[in-house]
Amino acid sequence: MSIVTFNTPQEWHGIRAKHVGASEVAALFGISPWLTKWKLYMQKLGKLQDTADNGSMRRGRHFEPAIASYAKEEFNLTMEKANAYATDSDCPGMGASLDYAMPVNSGLIPVEIKWVERHDGWAWEGDELTQAPDMYILQVQQQIACTNATSGLLIAFVGGTVRRMSIPRSDALIAEIRKQIAAFWDDVKNGREPEVDFARDAKLIFGLAANQPLRTIDLPPQSIGLFETYLSATEEAKAADQRAEAAKAELVKMVLDAGVGNDGKAVAKHGEYKLQLTKIADNPGKEVTPEMVGTIINARKGYLKTTISKAKE
Repeated sequence: MSIVTFNTPQEWHGIRAKHVGASEVAALFGISPWLTKWKLYMQKLGKLQDTADNGSMRRGRHFEPAIASYAKEEFNLTMEKANAYATDSDCPGMGASLDYAMPVNSGLIPVEIKWVERHDGWAWEGDELTQAPDMYILQVQQQIACTNATSGLLIAFVGGTVRRMSIPRSDALIAEIRKQIAAFWDDVKNGREPEVDFARDAKLIFGLAANQPLRTIDLPPQSIGLFETYLSATEEAKAADQRAEAAKAELVKMVLDAGVGNDGKAVAKHGEYKLQLTKIADNPGKEVTPEMVGTIINARKGYLKTTISKAKE
Protein backbone atom coordinates (compact mmCIF):
# COMPACT_ATOMS: atom_id res chain seq x y z
CA MET A 1 0.00 0.00 0.00
CA SER A 2 1.20 3.48 -0.87
CA ILE A 3 -0.67 6.75 -0.27
CA VAL A 4 0.34 10.07 -1.81
CA THR A 5 -1.33 13.45 -1.51
CA PHE A 6 -2.04 15.86 -4.35
CA ASN A 7 -2.73 19.59 -4.38
CA THR A 8 -3.98 20.27 -7.90
CA PRO A 9 -6.24 18.55 -10.44
CA GLN A 10 -3.20 18.29 -12.75
CA GLU A 11 -1.30 16.30 -10.13
CA TRP A 12 -4.30 14.03 -9.63
CA HIS A 13 -4.68 13.38 -13.39
CA GLY A 14 -0.96 12.65 -13.64
CA ILE A 15 -1.17 10.01 -10.91
CA ARG A 16 -4.41 8.46 -12.13
CA ALA A 17 -3.19 8.13 -15.72
CA LYS A 18 -0.97 5.25 -14.58
CA HIS A 19 -3.72 3.38 -12.74
CA VAL A 20 -7.26 2.11 -13.13
CA GLY A 21 -8.99 4.17 -10.47
CA ALA A 22 -11.77 3.05 -8.18
CA SER A 23 -14.31 5.17 -10.06
CA GLU A 24 -13.18 3.63 -13.37
CA VAL A 25 -13.14 -0.07 -12.51
CA ALA A 26 -16.87 -0.50 -13.19
CA ALA A 27 -16.03 -0.11 -16.89
CA LEU A 28 -14.05 -3.37 -16.76
CA PHE A 29 -17.16 -5.12 -15.45
CA GLY A 30 -19.35 -3.51 -18.10
CA ILE A 31 -21.56 -1.68 -15.60
CA SER A 32 -20.36 1.94 -15.81
CA PRO A 33 -23.06 4.22 -17.25
CA TRP A 34 -20.53 6.77 -18.54
CA LEU A 35 -17.34 4.85 -19.30
CA THR A 36 -16.79 1.88 -21.61
CA LYS A 37 -13.82 -0.45 -21.50
CA TRP A 38 -12.71 0.77 -24.93
CA LYS A 39 -12.84 4.43 -23.85
CA LEU A 40 -10.80 3.59 -20.74
CA TYR A 41 -8.29 1.71 -22.92
CA MET A 42 -7.90 4.72 -25.22
CA GLN A 43 -7.49 7.04 -22.25
CA LYS A 44 -4.75 4.95 -20.70
CA LEU A 45 -2.96 4.84 -24.08
CA GLY A 46 -3.07 8.65 -24.06
CA LYS A 47 -5.18 8.80 -27.22
CA LEU A 48 -8.15 10.29 -25.39
CA GLN A 49 -8.11 12.84 -22.60
CA ASP A 50 -9.74 11.96 -19.31
CA THR A 51 -12.33 14.72 -19.48
CA ALA A 52 -15.41 12.92 -18.17
CA ASP A 53 -17.73 15.56 -16.79
CA ASN A 54 -21.40 16.39 -16.82
CA GLY A 55 -23.93 18.42 -14.90
CA SER A 56 -24.57 15.68 -12.37
CA MET A 57 -20.84 15.31 -11.65
CA ARG A 58 -20.41 19.06 -11.25
CA ARG A 59 -23.33 19.23 -8.87
CA GLY A 60 -21.87 16.31 -6.94
CA ARG A 61 -18.55 18.11 -6.52
CA HIS A 62 -20.38 21.25 -5.43
CA PHE A 63 -22.55 19.55 -2.81
CA GLU A 64 -19.98 17.00 -1.59
CA PRO A 65 -18.49 19.23 1.15
CA ALA A 66 -21.97 20.01 2.52
CA ILE A 67 -22.90 16.32 2.55
CA ALA A 68 -19.64 15.48 4.32
CA SER A 69 -20.15 18.22 6.89
CA TYR A 70 -23.72 17.11 7.61
CA ALA A 71 -22.75 13.42 7.87
CA LYS A 72 -19.85 14.23 10.16
CA GLU A 73 -22.17 16.02 12.58
CA GLU A 74 -25.26 13.84 12.22
CA PHE A 75 -23.45 10.50 12.55
CA ASN A 76 -20.70 11.73 14.90
CA LEU A 77 -17.91 10.76 12.49
CA THR A 78 -14.23 11.64 12.73
CA MET A 79 -13.71 11.73 8.96
CA GLU A 80 -11.42 14.29 7.41
CA LYS A 81 -10.77 15.60 3.92
CA ALA A 82 -7.96 13.49 2.42
CA ASN A 83 -7.04 14.66 -1.12
CA ALA A 84 -4.97 11.50 -1.40
CA TYR A 85 -4.37 8.69 -3.87
CA ALA A 86 -3.73 5.13 -2.73
CA THR A 87 -2.21 2.30 -4.78
CA ASP A 88 -2.48 -1.43 -4.28
CA SER A 89 0.73 -3.30 -3.44
CA ASP A 90 -0.64 -6.60 -4.83
CA CYS A 91 -1.79 -5.24 -8.20
CA PRO A 92 0.38 -2.71 -10.06
CA GLY A 93 -1.74 -0.21 -11.94
CA MET A 94 -4.61 -0.32 -9.44
CA GLY A 95 -5.38 2.83 -7.49
CA ALA A 96 -8.07 4.78 -5.67
CA SER A 97 -8.75 8.43 -4.98
CA LEU A 98 -9.55 9.16 -1.35
CA ASP A 99 -11.70 12.24 -0.92
CA TYR A 100 -12.39 11.56 2.75
CA ALA A 101 -11.11 9.08 5.33
CA MET A 102 -11.68 8.15 8.97
CA PRO A 103 -8.56 7.36 11.02
CA VAL A 104 -8.73 4.19 13.13
CA ASN A 105 -6.19 2.33 15.23
CA SER A 106 -5.33 -0.07 12.42
CA GLY A 107 -5.07 2.61 9.72
CA LEU A 108 -8.04 4.28 8.08
CA ILE A 109 -11.50 3.71 6.70
CA PRO A 110 -12.08 5.18 3.21
CA VAL A 111 -15.22 7.29 2.89
CA GLU A 112 -16.97 7.72 -0.45
CA ILE A 113 -19.59 10.48 -0.79
CA LYS A 114 -22.30 10.58 -3.45
CA TRP A 115 -24.88 13.13 -4.58
CA VAL A 116 -27.68 10.96 -5.98
CA GLU A 117 -30.17 12.32 -8.52
CA ARG A 118 -31.67 9.02 -9.68
CA HIS A 119 -32.72 6.40 -7.15
CA ASP A 120 -32.23 3.34 -9.39
CA GLY A 121 -30.30 0.69 -7.46
CA TRP A 122 -30.67 2.44 -4.09
CA ALA A 123 -32.70 1.33 -1.08
CA TRP A 124 -32.75 2.43 2.54
CA GLU A 125 -34.38 2.14 5.94
CA GLY A 126 -34.18 5.35 7.89
CA ASP A 127 -30.66 6.74 7.77
CA GLU A 128 -29.16 3.38 6.77
CA LEU A 129 -28.62 2.39 3.15
CA THR A 130 -29.60 -1.22 2.53
CA GLN A 131 -28.64 -1.26 -1.15
CA ALA A 132 -26.37 0.74 -3.46
CA PRO A 133 -25.54 0.37 -7.18
CA ASP A 134 -22.91 -2.27 -7.93
CA MET A 135 -20.53 0.28 -9.45
CA TYR A 136 -20.29 2.07 -6.11
CA ILE A 137 -19.78 -1.19 -4.22
CA LEU A 138 -16.87 -1.93 -6.58
CA GLN A 139 -15.50 1.57 -6.02
CA VAL A 140 -15.51 1.23 -2.23
CA GLN A 141 -14.05 -2.29 -2.35
CA GLN A 142 -11.17 -1.00 -4.48
CA GLN A 143 -10.61 1.82 -1.98
CA ILE A 144 -10.58 -0.78 0.81
CA ALA A 145 -8.02 -2.88 -1.08
CA CYS A 146 -5.73 0.07 -1.83
CA THR A 147 -5.75 1.23 1.80
CA ASN A 148 -5.58 -2.28 3.29
CA ALA A 149 -8.71 -1.44 5.27
CA THR A 150 -11.20 -3.82 6.83
CA SER A 151 -14.22 -1.80 5.71
CA GLY A 152 -15.32 1.32 3.89
CA LEU A 153 -18.12 3.83 4.35
CA LEU A 154 -20.51 4.98 1.64
CA ILE A 155 -22.41 8.20 2.38
CA ALA A 156 -25.06 9.41 -0.04
CA PHE A 157 -27.59 12.20 -0.29
CA VAL A 158 -30.51 10.17 -1.58
CA GLY A 159 -34.25 10.24 -0.99
CA GLY A 160 -34.15 13.74 0.43
CA THR A 161 -31.53 13.26 3.14
CA VAL A 162 -28.04 11.94 3.92
CA ARG A 163 -27.75 8.20 4.52
CA ARG A 164 -24.85 5.81 5.09
CA MET A 165 -23.72 2.23 4.52
CA SER A 166 -20.80 0.44 6.12
CA ILE A 167 -19.29 -1.93 3.56
CA PRO A 168 -17.18 -4.80 4.94
CA ARG A 169 -14.10 -5.94 3.04
CA SER A 170 -14.79 -8.70 0.50
CA ASP A 171 -11.57 -10.52 -0.38
CA ALA A 172 -13.39 -12.47 -3.10
CA LEU A 173 -14.57 -9.31 -4.85
CA ILE A 174 -11.18 -7.62 -4.40
CA ALA A 175 -9.52 -10.65 -6.00
CA GLU A 176 -11.83 -10.32 -9.01
CA ILE A 177 -11.11 -6.58 -9.25
CA ARG A 178 -7.37 -7.26 -9.24
CA LYS A 179 -7.82 -9.96 -11.89
CA GLN A 180 -9.77 -7.61 -14.18
CA ILE A 181 -7.29 -4.75 -13.76
CA ALA A 182 -4.25 -6.98 -14.34
CA ALA A 183 -5.84 -8.36 -17.53
CA PHE A 184 -6.69 -4.84 -18.69
CA TRP A 185 -3.11 -3.58 -18.30
CA ASP A 186 -1.84 -6.68 -20.09
CA ASP A 187 -4.14 -5.78 -22.99
CA VAL A 188 -2.81 -2.22 -22.97
CA LYS A 189 0.80 -3.42 -22.91
CA ASN A 190 0.26 -5.85 -25.79
CA GLY A 191 -2.01 -3.64 -27.89
CA ARG A 192 -5.10 -5.83 -27.59
CA GLU A 193 -7.93 -3.37 -28.14
CA PRO A 194 -11.17 -4.19 -26.28
CA GLU A 195 -14.40 -4.65 -28.18
CA VAL A 196 -15.92 -1.31 -29.08
CA ASP A 197 -19.44 -0.45 -27.95
CA PHE A 198 -20.28 1.43 -31.14
CA ALA A 199 -23.57 2.78 -29.79
CA ARG A 200 -21.96 4.31 -26.70
CA ASP A 201 -18.56 5.14 -28.19
CA ALA A 202 -19.83 6.70 -31.44
CA LYS A 203 -19.15 10.32 -30.46
CA LEU A 204 -15.63 9.42 -29.34
CA ILE A 205 -14.89 7.74 -32.67
CA PHE A 206 -16.25 10.71 -34.63
CA GLY A 207 -14.13 13.04 -32.48
CA LEU A 208 -10.98 11.01 -33.13
CA ALA A 209 -11.67 11.03 -36.87
CA ALA A 210 -12.20 14.80 -36.86
CA ASN A 211 -8.85 15.45 -35.23
CA GLN A 212 -6.42 13.38 -37.25
CA PRO A 213 -5.33 13.12 -40.91
CA LEU A 214 -7.43 10.71 -42.97
CA ARG A 215 -6.90 8.91 -46.27
CA THR A 216 -8.95 7.10 -48.88
CA ILE A 217 -9.16 3.32 -48.43
CA ASP A 218 -11.03 0.31 -49.81
CA LEU A 219 -13.30 -1.15 -47.15
CA PRO A 220 -13.67 -4.93 -46.64
CA PRO A 221 -16.77 -6.81 -47.93
CA GLN A 222 -18.37 -6.94 -44.47
CA SER A 223 -18.77 -3.15 -44.63
CA ILE A 224 -21.66 -3.62 -47.08
CA GLY A 225 -23.92 -4.77 -44.26
CA LEU A 226 -23.04 -1.68 -42.24
CA PHE A 227 -23.81 0.60 -45.18
CA GLU A 228 -27.19 -1.10 -45.63
CA THR A 229 -27.93 -0.89 -41.90
CA TYR A 230 -27.14 2.82 -41.82
CA LEU A 231 -29.16 3.67 -44.93
CA SER A 232 -32.21 1.64 -43.89
CA ALA A 233 -32.07 2.97 -40.32
CA THR A 234 -31.94 6.58 -41.52
CA GLU A 235 -34.89 5.94 -43.82
CA GLU A 236 -36.84 4.35 -40.96
CA ALA A 237 -36.00 7.31 -38.72
CA LYS A 238 -37.13 9.74 -41.41
CA ALA A 239 -40.40 7.86 -41.84
CA ALA A 240 -40.90 7.75 -38.06
CA ASP A 241 -40.30 11.51 -37.83
CA GLN A 242 -42.88 12.08 -40.57
CA ARG A 243 -45.45 9.92 -38.78
CA ALA A 244 -44.80 11.75 -35.51
CA GLU A 245 -45.13 15.15 -37.19
CA ALA A 246 -48.38 14.10 -38.89
CA ALA A 247 -49.86 12.84 -35.62
CA LYS A 248 -48.86 16.06 -33.86
CA ALA A 249 -50.42 18.14 -36.64
CA GLU A 250 -53.67 16.20 -36.38
CA LEU A 251 -53.78 16.76 -32.61
CA VAL A 252 -53.15 20.49 -33.01
CA LYS A 253 -55.88 20.64 -35.68
CA MET A 254 -58.31 19.21 -33.12
CA VAL A 255 -57.46 22.12 -30.82
CA LEU A 256 -58.00 24.61 -33.66
CA ASP A 257 -61.33 23.04 -34.57
CA ALA A 258 -62.50 23.50 -30.98
CA GLY A 259 -62.42 27.27 -31.44
CA VAL A 260 -60.05 30.14 -30.72
CA GLY A 261 -59.48 31.18 -27.09
CA ASN A 262 -57.97 34.25 -25.49
CA ASP A 263 -54.83 32.75 -24.01
CA GLY A 264 -51.42 32.16 -25.50
CA LYS A 265 -51.49 28.70 -24.03
CA ALA A 266 -53.77 25.72 -24.46
CA VAL A 267 -53.96 22.33 -22.79
CA ALA A 268 -55.88 19.46 -24.34
CA LYS A 269 -56.31 16.19 -22.47
CA HIS A 270 -57.75 12.75 -22.85
CA GLY A 271 -57.30 10.40 -19.93
CA GLU A 272 -53.59 10.10 -19.18
CA TYR A 273 -52.56 11.91 -22.38
CA LYS A 274 -51.91 15.64 -22.60
CA LEU A 275 -51.17 18.11 -25.39
CA GLN A 276 -49.87 21.53 -24.39
CA LEU A 277 -49.54 24.41 -26.84
CA THR A 278 -47.63 27.57 -25.93
CA LYS A 279 -47.22 30.60 -28.19
CA ILE A 280 -43.65 31.93 -28.15
CA ALA A 281 -43.62 35.60 -29.15
CA ASP A 282 -41.43 37.14 -31.84
CA ASN A 283 -37.99 38.25 -30.73
CA PRO A 284 -36.93 41.08 -33.05
CA GLY A 285 -33.36 41.05 -31.79
CA LYS A 286 -31.46 44.30 -31.58
CA GLU A 287 -29.35 46.55 -33.78
CA VAL A 288 -25.71 46.74 -32.86
CA THR A 289 -23.14 49.46 -33.66
CA PRO A 290 -23.76 52.24 -36.21
CA GLU A 291 -21.18 50.61 -38.47
CA MET A 292 -23.46 47.60 -38.58
CA VAL A 293 -26.69 49.46 -39.36
CA GLY A 294 -29.36 47.08 -40.50
CA THR A 295 -27.69 44.07 -38.89
CA ILE A 296 -30.05 42.26 -36.55
CA ILE A 297 -28.71 39.71 -34.09
CA ASN A 298 -30.59 37.07 -32.17
CA ALA A 299 -33.74 37.63 -34.21
CA ARG A 300 -36.33 34.89 -34.00
CA LYS A 301 -39.83 34.56 -35.39
CA GLY A 302 -42.53 33.53 -32.99
CA TYR A 303 -43.52 29.88 -33.03
CA LEU A 304 -45.83 27.40 -31.37
CA LYS A 305 -44.19 25.18 -28.79
CA THR A 306 -45.87 21.79 -28.67
CA THR A 307 -45.47 19.35 -25.79
CA ILE A 308 -47.09 15.90 -25.93
CA SER A 309 -46.89 13.64 -22.90
CA LYS A 310 -48.37 10.62 -21.17
CA ALA A 311 -48.82 10.53 -17.42
CA LYS A 312 -46.35 8.29 -15.60
CA GLU A 313 -47.79 5.19 -14.03
